[in-house]
Amino acid sequence: MPVTLLSLGLFPGLTNVVFAAPVATSALLSLHASFHHAMRDIGPSQPYYLPDVWVPHVTLGMNLNSSQLGEAVARIAPDWDPIQAEICAVRLILVDPVTTLWHTSLA
Repeated sequence: MPVTLLSLGLFPGLTNVVFAAPVATSALLSLHASFHHAMRDIGPSQPYYLPDVWVPHVTLGMNLNSSQLGEAVARIAPDWDPIQAEICAVRLILVDPVTTLWHTSLA
């Protein structure tokens, strides 16, 4: 599935995340909804990952202090160009520590 990482974004707060944001196409949102439906019996998801709430993103930095967050944006933003990418797999991960619980190829 092709995607265009069009912009940079932030999830400010306790974990201060900087991310690349893909264009939220209907295909991407449908893939996300299908994944959620398939995984519904595993247990509750964090509310911000639910369909109609989820913000598509590729995490570039996480758990940054305010200074690191500002520095990340200052270094990335001036030379930012959209990135053409492809989603080739889906993973279910535990975030801390990052552990793959399940994964499948989309090929």
